[in-house]
Amino acid sequence: MPEGRASFASVMSNRSPASVSARVTLADVAAAAGCSLMTVSRALRGEGVVAEATQRRVMETAVRLGYRPDPEVARLMGRLRASRVAGAEVIAWITAEPTREGWRRSPASSAIFAGAGVRAQRLGFRLEPFWLCERGMTPARLGGVLRSRGIRGVLVAPMPKSGTRIDAGFGWEHFSAAACGFSLVEPRLHRACSQQYQTLGIAWHELSRRGYQRIGFALSAESNERTDGMWLASFLARQHNPGTLASACQAVPPLVMNGWEPEKFLGWFREFRPDALIGGGDTAGFLRRNGVRIPDDCAFAHINIIGQPESAAGVDHHMEELGAAAFDLVVEQLHANQRGLPAVPKMVMVECAWRDGPEAPVRGSFFTTDTH
Repeated sequence: MPEGRASFASVMSNRSPASVSARVTLADVAAAAGCSLMTVSRALRGEGVVAEATQRRVMETAVRLGYRPDPEVARLMGRLRASRVAGAEVIAWITAEPTREGWRRSPASSAIFAGAGVRAQRLGFRLEPFWLCERGMTPARLGGVLRSRGIRGVLVAPMPKSGTRIDAGFGWEHFSAAACGFSLVEPRLHRACSQQYQTLGIAWHELSRRGYQRIGFALSAESNERTDGMWLASFLARQHNPGTLASACQAVPPLVMNGWEPEKFLGWFREFRPDALIGGGDTAGFLRRNGVRIPDDCAFAHINIIGQPESAAGVDHHMEELGAAAFDLVVEQLHANQRGLPAVPKMVMVECAWRDGPEAPVRGSFFTTDTH
């Protein structure tokens, strides 16, 4: 504080409590003094950026009105100013890829991190990656590292393998934590994920309403596990829906593979000859390399368009919004001072949407009554 300047607190400390009336707000002082709230706040703290005449007017107005600082508000604002100086609070982003930066090569994980990072910045936090597979690292050691740094919040990234478990040695009781997707099965945390049952339903509905009747679906057992079986269940439900136009003889049985089995896939495709296919990864490219013309011979809908060309048709999982939703689950617990594993884990599902593309054009004016 510049020499010769006094803060409002020091002025009021010399006044008798009896001379101070009922609670007057900072806004009342600003209105009476003809200044902005920021100017009044700075003037009452004695900051030199406010002209001396203005500070004197503000102080005289505050004394005349009987303004007294709210100690609780002052305490909170002090903490806020201190946090701005010290930096935003860190939330840990836990990854477990084979390499430290491997998660960045996953379009889905990168998009989720980006969405969570933007939400973190808006809420006054910062998301920082921590690699669980560091040499010599264990869950217990990583938990200790986080606690030593005063980190209270943890967001678990999508794991590279479904069915992943992070043992109790991590010390979950010390953290407010949430997970992204279904790949982490233990511990059972609050989680945010795509509405996976709806995902397949959107693809089926859009292909059906474009006139396709022999819709096929191919996926790996790993993908089936990562989605908690929801994709496959949704596909089978639609095949057996009375409103579906495909007859029993037209129904294409789904193909579940152990990983990517190209010969098995081609055999299935040539046997059942779907007129439209729902799939993922490079399945469309593989079909093209094997002489299948898309969409002339078979339309194609990507089960997840993340990482696909802009022209791809398929389902948008809104991965950045998913990341923001997962981050909100962590912050919600921090604000409620909740630590440890939830008695009843909560799941937030982010809705998906169809994205048009030339790989799945309208085949005719034929529409189904099926809905998702």
